[in-house]
Amino acid sequence: MLLRIRLLRKSFSLIELLIFLSLILVLVTVSVPRLDFFNNYFLSHELDKLFVTFSYLQQKAIASNKKYSITFDLVDNSYSYQSGSLVTVPELVTIKLSDKVSFGFIDGVMGPPSSPTKKIEKSINLEKVINNSDRKFSKEVSFWPNGRISHGTIYLVDKSHKRMGALTCSVSQVSYIRRYKYENSGWKILGT
Repeated sequence: MLLRIRLLRKSFSLIELLIFLSLILVLVTVSVPRLDFFNNYFLSHELDKLFVTFSYLQQKAIASNKKYSITFDLVDNSYSYQSGSLVTVPELVTIKLSDKVSFGFIDGVMGPPSSPTKKIEKSINLEKVINNSDRKFSKEVSFWPNGRISHGTIYLVDKSHKRMGALTCSVSQVSYIRRYKYENSGWKILGT
């Protein structure tokens, strides 16, 4: 009899077990939206890095009175550009996108972000396509000394294909670089 009482005291009652499972359920319910926050963060971070790289190359082309370019590799989800100053030897800098982000778009979304009129069909809409020996095709953006940038749009999407961002270069005498985010079935411009 004493052994039974000790065993009963060491085990959980059905009510205690239900309370424990309810607490676990509440914790999971609260933490799942937080994971979505991280996906949004990674997309924003990669879009900001690309924006800064474009701004840097535009200013570098103006300051050095020399043309620069950035090349996009859609297979590796990376982009490359020449770094260095007039004094140092240029080196190739390659930046790979986070594993949680890739070049791409959400099916059925209209673009370009400034005036969405037709369905997006390519993750990078740029005029210049170059043929490399090791890859089939790459896309290239040029930055000229007068401040102009090849016009077009680069689309980034998270791995779940729920969030999308875009970086655009306008057609004008001095190009403007703009960042957009696709939210609630529409494009929202981010700080320029």
